[in-house]
Amino acid sequence: MVENLRERTPTSKENMPIISASPKQPDANEIQGDMVQLGLSCELASLDRIQQYVGDVTGRLPRNPHGLESFLIGKRQTGLRSALPRPALEFVLHAAKSSQHTLRSGRGFADHAGAAPFLRHLLADNPGGAHFVTAMTGRQPQEANFYEQLPASHPNTVQLLAILAQHDVVPSSTGTWVPDESEQYIGTLMDNLADILNHDRFDCLRNKSEKDHKKDAHRGDQSGSLWGTLKYQQLDQFRWDSPTAQIIKDSYVGLADNASSFLDIGIEPQNLVAILANKIAGLQDSQLDDYHPGPQELVIFLVKNPAIEDGYPAVDGSGALSITWDLVVKQYKKKKKTYKDGTMDVWLRSAIYESYYEFNNVMLQDQMDDDANLCP
Repeated sequence: MVENLRERTPTSKENMPIISASPKQPDANEIQGDMVQLGLSCELASLDRIQQYVGDVTGRLPRNPHGLESFLIGKRQTGLRSALPRPALEFVLHAAKSSQHTLRSGRGFADHAGAAPFLRHLLADNPGGAHFVTAMTGRQPQEANFYEQLPASHPNTVQLLAILAQHDVVPSSTGTWVPDESEQYIGTLMDNLADILNHDRFDCLRNKSEKDHKKDAHRGDQSGSLWGTLKYQQLDQFRWDSPTAQIIKDSYVGLADNASSFLDIGIEPQNLVAILANKIAGLQDSQLDDYHPGPQELVIFLVKNPAIEDGYPAVDGSGALSITWDLVVKQYKKKKKTYKDGTMDVWLRSAIYESYYEFNNVMLQDQMDDDANLCP
């Protein structure tokens, strides 16, 4: 009953520095290579079959036309910072802390020896991430000197990538919105959301109660209580005795169904497709008998009811969703065994914030900042 009352609490629109984008679609050529790694024959992994698989999956996804929309779909690369070349890591630490004055002056990015290696490490073999950066900047990685020129021509975008890299998050796909690179504020907001979804901090925060009467609350009121709504769920294990292609298709649908229902109002369909556009992970050791790349995590930054008001995007709320899954397909390369044993474990975490700015003058970013500081 308390939750129902909270859901009916009036909210307000708040300006959000995002711009409309074309969501990424599944790419049959990208998926084909992943399917071959999974042991499918040339016939089962043909481009025609891949298109059929994509149609099968998208036709089974939940339809929530008024669901949450994304402005970044990222994936967690555990150990990203330790894998960066030393100059690239030094650049990440420098760029993430640079002031707006530094960015506007053009100092420090273009001349930094680690800028281009950082971008190349992040995007060279990451078509989904490249799609996201192109949506923000209009620049294509195929352009001459792309990695060398982007830090000078688009410093806010490069800084945002550095902020995310500090959380071991890299862009992997594009939804219906992307951050507006002319506003540094969006990077601070995303930094706080990524902080809140950090496993240790999230576990600390979700044990705290939410504030009462949020629209009447101000910063400093009800200290120790949350502005946001934090949720966690570990799903019952998925189990299959099916052909590999069916296991993969069912894993897509299972993730989509549960992620959407976990968020109450769901995820808008175009964004759901973009989230799943490159879910399959490759194996580092192709000699293994079982397909088991280890736990994978997507981190999705979300907005609620985005709309253009007075020429500027405004939203009812913002937040982030973490989807972690661990998929295993036994003896995936054995051609004589059509039906394979498959399992998938799934964990979901979310932090959702509603805007009450018109009532209490507290911005979404202020709410997130207050909550992140509850568990430093």
